[in-house]
Amino acid sequence: MKKSLILFLSLCMLLAVGCSAQNTPFTEPPAPTPTPSQTPEPASTPSDLSSDTKFKYPLSEDAAAKIVLDHCGEEHFFVKEIVPYSGDFLIELAQNNAPTISLFFWVFRQSGNIQQLTGTMEFTSYEIKGVCSLAFTHSGVNSEVPYKGMPASGTAKVHGVGDTWPLDIAEYPMWLDVTEPVYIGYWDGSEGKPADSSRETQLYDARIDANGLSFSFIPCGNSNESYQSFFPAVTTCPSFDIFMDGDIFTIRMYNTYLESGGVSNEDISQWPDPYPYPEYPYLFPEGSLGRDSHFVTDAEIYQDGSDTVVTCKLTEHAAHYQVESSNFGNDTIPYFRVKFRH
Repeated sequence: MKKSLILFLSLCMLLAVGCSAQNTPFTEPPAPTPTPSQTPEPASTPSDLSSDTKFKYPLSEDAAAKIVLDHCGEEHFFVKEIVPYSGDFLIELAQNNAPTISLFFWVFRQSGNIQQLTGTMEFTSYEIKGVCSLAFTHSGVNSEVPYKGMPASGTAKVHGVGDTWPLDIAEYPMWLDVTEPVYIGYWDGSEGKPADSSRETQLYDARIDANGLSFSFIPCGNSNESYQSFFPAVTTCPSFDIFMDGDIFTIRMYNTYLESGGVSNEDISQWPDPYPYPEYPYLFPEGSLGRDSHFVTDAEIYQDGSDTVVTCKLTEHAAHYQVESSNFGNDTIPYFRVKFRH
C-alpha cells in the first residue's frame, strides 16, 4: 500500500510538471544583432517589396523594373539597363536630371525582394561576379556630395544564402597612368564640371616621402573671414589638378597659399574650441622640396596667384600614381598623398 501511494504521488507530480511546461508560452530567442559595419541600411524590407499582389512570380523584366522604380521614385530615375543573371535581374537606374549618374539593384525574381548594391555614382564599368555580387569602377563623382574624389574600383556582395543581408561594399582608389590627368575637389553636378569655391587654405607642410609627395593644410590666415572659410569642411583638402605638362608632373592646388597672415590670435581665441594650428603669420617657403627619391626628382613648389603649384620630374620607375586623402586626427588637418609605383 505504501509503495502504491508513493508511486501515485510521484505520477501526480510528473503530470503537474508536464502541464506546467505545456502552459508556459514558448519564447523565440532574439536574433543576433548585426554590427553596423556589416549591414548597411537595406533599400527596404523584403515584406515591403513583395507584398503587392498585382505582381506574378517569378517576376518579368517589366515587373522587376516597376518594383525598383516604385521604390526609388519614377520622377527621379529611369531604367538604364536590365541584365538577366541566374534567374534574377541586375537593374541599373539613372537619374533623370543627370543620366551619367546611376545606381544598381539586384531583384530576386522568385520573391520580388530587392537589394540595393551601390550608391549614386558616375560608373565607368561594371561586371556581375555572381548572384547579388558586382564589381565596378567609377569616376569619383557622387551625386550625394558636391565633391569629386579619386576614380575608384570596388565590389558589392551580399554574404548569405538567397536574398539575405548583410551587404559588403569595398572601394579602392585606382592606379592611373602618370600621363592621365585627374581633378579632385568641389564639383558642380548639374553642369558636370569643377565648381568654384570661396574656401581658402594655407599649405601647412609639403614633402617628398618614400613613394611620393605629401601635402597637409590649415586655415588661411589672411583675415578672419579667410580663417572661418576653412570650416566646417575642415577634413576636406582644397581642390586640385594633377597633369603632365610636357615631361613635368604638375600639381595645382586652388585657393591655397604658401604664406598668410592678418587674422589675429585674439580672433582665433574667440572660437569655442581652439584648434591645434600654429600662430599667424605662417609661411611655407618656396623652392625645392628636398632630396630626390626613387620616383621623384627636382621637386619644387611656388605661388601662382591664389594657387600653389608643385612641379617635379619622374624617374623611369614611376609609371602609375594614386591619390589618397585623410586627416591627421581630430578632423582638423586634412592631407593628401600622391603615391607612385612601377
